[in-house]
This record gives sequence, structure tokens and C-alpha cells, in this order.
Amino acid sequence: MGGNGLWCMDSMEEREIMIDEIKKWIIDVANDFCNSSVATSGTICDETVETAGTICDETRKANAEFIKAIMSNGK
Repeated sequence: MGGNGLWCMDSMEEREIMIDEIKKWIIDVANDFCNSSVATSGTICDETVETAGTICDETRKANAEFIKAIMSNGK
């Protein structure tokens, strides 16, 4: 890229190539980030749903036990 050093380019064509390479690199990094984020968010979502389900089940059991206790104390 230019005979004068890394950042000193001799032609407009070299500058355009450098800009295109930077754009491609940025897009590749963004795509890698998005792909890994999607995969991670799926895992997090699955774990959240599983945890929420467990909490709901435990809440239902506690509510049922509470109602049973109230009903048995009333007799």
C-alpha cells in the first residue's frame, strides 16, 4: 500500500481498497458478534424459561399447600 509507508497510499485506488477492507472487517466483526449473541441469547432464554417454569411450579405448590392449611384450620 503505497511506497511511502503503511498509512501513506499513492493512489485513490489503494485508498478505496483500504476503505473496502475496513468496511468488510467491521461487517465481519458485527456479524460474528450478532451470531454469538443470538446463540447466547437462545441459551439465556431457555434457562430463563426453565427457571420461570420452576418458580411457577413451586409457587403453585406453595399456594395449594397454603389453601389446604387454611381449609384444614377452618374445620
